[in-house]
Amino acid sequence: MEEHLSTHLRTGQDVQTLTRFLNAMLLRRAEKDGWTPWRWQERQIDAMLTDPSWFYRSFTIPKKSGGLRHIDAPKRTLKLVQWALVPLFSEMFTPSSQVYGFVKGRGIVDNASVHLGQSAVLNVDIQGFFPSVSRARIEAILKDGPVLRLSEYMARSIARLCTLHGGLPQGSPASAVLTNLVTVRLDARLAGLAEQFGCRYSRYVDDITLSASSRAALDRALPKLEMILLSEGFALNTNKTRIQTLSMRREVTGLVLSGERIGVPAVNVPRPYRRQVRAMLHHWRKHGISEAAARNGFDGDHGVRPDLAFVRQLQGRIAHLRHVNPTPEVERFYTDLSDLLVSEGFRTSPDTDLECCVDLESAKAI
Repeated sequence: MEEHLSTHLRTGQDVQTLTRFLNAMLLRRAEKDGWTPWRWQERQIDAMLTDPSWFYRSFTIPKKSGGLRHIDAPKRTLKLVQWALVPLFSEMFTPSSQVYGFVKGRGIVDNASVHLGQSAVLNVDIQGFFPSVSRARIEAILKDGPVLRLSEYMARSIARLCTLHGGLPQGSPASAVLTNLVTVRLDARLAGLAEQFGCRYSRYVDDITLSASSRAALDRALPKLEMILLSEGFALNTNKTRIQTLSMRREVTGLVLSGERIGVPAVNVPRPYRRQVRAMLHHWRKHGISEAAARNGFDGDHGVRPDLAFVRQLQGRIAHLRHVNPTPEVERFYTDLSDLLVSEGFRTSPDTDLECCVDLESAKAI
């Protein structure tokens, strides 16, 4: 990090210095992406510090396992602040080889591939991971970081800008990167535990995976893993803790480990996921986009038109399939989506991010 920015962080004692630093960080990120940002005023930053809750919108989304997930999404102004701060947190963190979430050049495929060839897989989910990372913990990490130590004012203020109700909000662009900062010691301890029992270890945000050549090793390691989590201020989600063996479908961060029986280990997307994409395309082709959206449960929640939300999800699903395993069938999905977009009058491609669009008409103008 540039020396003048580091100086702001080490010595800053007021909102004026904080505002200068945030404007410099936003400019730094915006220039890399080729756009010109606005400049925050001190009164705007002060308002965010005074009552961050005014700058969030809260809603729920369905969980894959059932029930609802609570999301606290920052509004645009605060979201840009948090987005501008992400490089700072990344530079303060040297990722271990076992961490795959929100680390440049790593992802869920790399995370799952760690466990290829293993006969037994243990999946553990941390209960309430983001809210359990407290503001006080973030502030302490920022003040006493191994790379850069922030002044008390800057550490307290930045921690406040990135937390809500005393913890990390699920929905902030900064939350996942911050969890990597606070779990450095946890990762080291779990890597040591894995080595002790002859296992492999990886973590993707709150998803912890251990794998071994036999189930017995994982059965012995699990109680010690739970004790380590508790001592680090986290709790194991027992409803999502499972050991999978060769006789079962073994999943790691939503991807299936397969091919061991025929000597060609591989990582794949589950078949139901591919079937869902095939069905979504079929519904659109046969019934039109509005009916397809309705048939797939898109009802206009969160102020987004159902048809546009349907397109976004289909784009995301096909992009995910192409990233994991671009088979000929997946490439046909991509081609079909491109043809359907053209048939609806979209001047765009299946790769275009429609996040900025508020309705189909604006999307068609892209």
